[in-house]
Amino acid sequence: FKTDHMETFATEEESPRVMLEFEEMLLCRKVAFIRLIGELYKQTNMLTARIIHECIKKLLIEGEDESLECLCILMKLVGKPLDMETNNRLLAKTETKPETGIYNLSVYTM
Repeated sequence: FKTDHMETFATEEESPRVMLEFEEMLLCRKVAFIRLIGELYKQTNMLTARIIHECIKKLLIEGEDESLECLCILMKLVGKPLDMETNNRLLAKTETKPETGIYNLSVYTM
């Protein structure tokens, strides 16, 4: 997608520069989106811990540099409140079936 459209508008000499600018723009958008997700969880409680855990899983599975950078940003924003909510939910569910999608954060360490 991105290469087809970008090469149409750029000459051969400009193509690497244009591609780099385009990739930087995509990274900025991805980082902004991750910040939005983090702030929605932290400030407004519009997102649940389960959604944040799914975001963490997806970013870890992707494993690209950009994804790991976004994961760091997300964890900086929501790490402490997410850990507290996760522990509270896990403690509340010890006798019953654990809530799907809510994991102790230690499962993410390798």
